[in-house]
Amino acid sequence: MTALTVKNVPDGVYRRLRADAVRHRRSLNQETIRQLEHVPAGSTRPEAGTLAQVIDEIDAFRRELARRGFHTTEEEIDAFINDGRE
Repeated sequence: MTALTVKNVPDGVYRRLRADAVRHRRSLNQETIRQLEHVPAGSTRPEAGTLAQVIDEIDAFRRELARRGFHTTEEEIDAFINDGRE
């Protein structure tokens, strides 16, 4: 196996990686390898704030649907998601 040293890791990245390692009961090294293995080739990890942007886009889409007369409740959405999973 090859060794890899990563320098100048931003504090926020380190804290998230360390928290993931604790949550998954892995060493920091094991968690880093696991996460690297699951990154599709050629892709990059979303920057901080991306989740909030996606949520804003979903909310805007739902408002547009409502404006056009399509209304759904949280219960209906959950039912659609869970349909066939039981």
